[in-house]
Amino acid sequence: MKRVLLVNPHETEQNGFTNPPIGLLYIAGTLLKHGFDVRVVDGCLEGKMEISKVIDEFRPELVGITCLTPGRKKALEVARVVKKIDSSVKMIMGGVHPTIMYRQMLEHYPFVDYIVLGGGEYTFLEIALGNDTSTIKGLFYSNNGTIIKASPRKYIEGIQ
Repeated sequence: MKRVLLVNPHETEQNGFTNPPIGLLYIAGTLLKHGFDVRVVDGCLEGKMEISKVIDEFRPELVGITCLTPGRKKALEVARVVKKIDSSVKMIMGGVHPTIMYRQMLEHYPFVDYIVLGGGEYTFLEIALGNDTSTIKGLFYSNNGTIIKASPRKYIEGIQ
């Protein structure tokens, strides 16, 4: 069973407020439903040290990090820490900033393996299942320096 860690980065509050990482919780629910061992760390509540502790103790095989533009430096900091602890971990970033700036993220931050476009529940699941990346919709990645942009995934029907 693959171990998956989902992280809302530390110190990304805006004007003293933070939103719960709903997108990460949707992804966690999808992965749990399919038998994955999942942990979610909300760095805004639990802090940088807790993120590092969970990475070190849980030893995830996949790490997903949510990223808004104001928190991009902290999200990239978490990604670097993960890769420093274990360079074989697949690093997946999602959220508004990576979705819009996917080319910059993949060209300038080689420790980011994948960028998820939009809602990530099924895109992340397909990565976790080990599907061929060239068949996964809603995914950006680099292949020998060439940025691959998959076709967008349709929105999930019936969510209100």
